[in-house]
Amino acid sequence: MPKLQRIKRSNGSLVFSVNIPLELIEELDWEKGQELSIEIKKVGINQFVMIFKNEEEEKNDITI
Repeated sequence: MPKLQRIKRSNGSLVFSVNIPLELIEELDWEKGQELSIEIKKVGINQFVMIFKNEEEEKNDITI
């Protein structure tokens, strides 16, 4: 199960990270460097984070 990590950079800033299992990345056909969008949904007391691959990036990569 993925866990939230807090990383302190050498300049003192903090960044949070979550490792997504490789099997999910391969199933989604995501690649390094692709732009992703993040949304937060609240349903009752539950909160969900949804990550989407930006489709516009793919449209811009098509060459005719």
